[in-house]
Amino acid sequence: MAGRTGVTYEDFVVAADAIALADLPLTYASLRDKLNGGSNSTIGDYLEIWRKSKVNNLPSVTSLVLPIAIAKAIKNWADGELTNVVNKSALEMKEQVRLRELLEKETDLIAIQWQDEKDRVIELDIENQRLLGRISQLEVESGKDRAEKENVDAKLITSLVELAVITEKLASSQKEQSKNDIAYRKIEAELDEMRALERATKDAATVLEIKIEESIKLRTSVEDRLKDRDSFIANLEQQVASLQDAVNDASKKVTESEIYIAAAQSHAMTRGKWMKSASPQKHGNFKK
Repeated sequence: MAGRTGVTYEDFVVAADAIALADLPLTYASLRDKLNGGSNSTIGDYLEIWRKSKVNNLPSVTSLVLPIAIAKAIKNWADGELTNVVNKSALEMKEQVRLRELLEKETDLIAIQWQDEKDRVIELDIENQRLLGRISQLEVESGKDRAEKENVDAKLITSLVELAVITEKLASSQKEQSKNDIAYRKIEAELDEMRALERATKDAATVLEIKIEESIKLRTSVEDRLKDRDSFIANLEQQVASLQDAVNDASKKVTESEIYIAAAQSHAMTRGKWMKSASPQKHGNFKK
């Protein structure tokens, strides 16, 4: 489907005349609705040309010969229509102001909520830094435990070598067992100590594995919380941007209403001067 071309001045004149004949407010919104489009700058330029042409095309005062009753009726009608237009414009202006104030209050509320959430994010950052510090500390402790385990393993290897030597000595001294009971009991005691050391080494390794698993779980939890924080901040910034767009739209509507009221007042002053000039009493066209 081909796109719509730009709005021409001829299209604008048809739309503006139709709105004026229907006695409807001539606003940017009503013109854009009638034209099915058009930018504010184009509509504003065409509207200024159209209003000047209407003022320039007014009939001269010397060519008007109206009865007093008709002149008064026209004046009363014009005053009443002008009052209605001004009242409607004032009501629209009040509504726009009310909407803008409401949006400003909502904006302030969102700003407060955003600040609260920002403070909460800062607190979360502090907590995350503390947790990261704790993770680092656990990693250092894990490194120490690992080094201690390696040391214990080395001692265990040494003990096993010594155990082999002692076992060999024990085998060679079996023939003299009766003479060496005291030495044999001592060797048995050393063996018990080495077995206890082996059990302690295994327990230390188990504790180390548990600490490593806790460190991994803690790191995963911190990373998840950081992702949630980033997602929350992005969503909050999008809400603030949407609200700012709404405020900008409301301000634009208020500006359009102010332009329309100024135009209506100018038109009222022009029509009042014209009606005073058209009075038969001023020109003496009728006898009393």
